[in-house]
Amino acid sequence: MSWEFAVVARLLGDAEVFALTGRNVEWDDRAPNAPLPAIMLQTITDERPQNHDGFDPFWSTRVQVNCLARDKKTAIALREAALAVLVPAGQQDGVTFLQSFVDGGGSDAEGSSTARIIRERTDLIIWHN
Repeated sequence: MSWEFAVVARLLGDAEVFALTGRNVEWDDRAPNAPLPAIMLQTITDERPQNHDGFDPFWSTRVQVNCLARDKKTAIALREAALAVLVPAGQQDGVTFLQSFVDGGGSDAEGSSTARIIRERTDLIIWHN
């Protein structure tokens, strides 16, 4: 399994994340009318360090974790639940994750007052094989 799908499986395997999102965890794109709350993941950088013997066994990838909800309280709860899953080291579907590191974040809102989406954004440096 790719590390990207292992990240999704880690998130959906957590009871709190699943209770908040159902199965609404996606990479890169989200349909305009998709249900909320949701997590949208984006790869920002994915360097593949190597030497003359080939690729290094572990590398870091910067991933933006976007936690989307209709209200700030839910967006923050989802952000904290996602971090509780993704920051600690662990194994998922044959992928080893070392401890990840938070490297910034922020929040914003979009849409009208009747269809507002709150976004809590966190950049993570995820170490994996």
